[in-house]
Amino acid sequence: MSRKAKHTNRELDDCIVDFVDRAGRKPTYLEIKEMCPLGVSNDRISSALSRAEDCGYVAGTAGGGNTKEVPTAPLGVFRAVFDELCKEVETLQRKARKLEAENSKLRATQERILARRSADIAKAVEEVREEAEGHLNAMARAFLKAK
Repeated sequence: MSRKAKHTNRELDDCIVDFVDRAGRKPTYLEIKEMCPLGVSNDRISSALSRAEDCGYVAGTAGGGNTKEVPTAPLGVFRAVFDELCKEVETLQRKARKLEAENSKLRATQERILARRSADIAKAVEEVREEAEGHLNAMARAFLKAK
């Protein structure tokens, strides 16, 4: 019978990262279980700790001890990359706002052009209608005279 995990891998990873940030060491299995009130298996904890070690966030020690160090270089690299991404997002947001402003100007221009063209078309239709009425009236007068 399969069981559905009550905590996602992401939640486990976040628990470990938060603990390492606070305590400066790798959490024990018991500490991780305490952070996950819905329960988590030892296999999933082991996988989460392996992921943390693989990404360089938690350094491994021989003998399975609980004192693992947080490397400073990768964290600094992550922060630098994060800062760069934030700057890039801000730049993209500025470009998006600029494009939205240009789009608004273009829409206003299009609306003015359409309004002008609509007025010209309405005027032309009215002129054609009046001309057609004039021809119809002339034909009616000619028909009445011919009778």
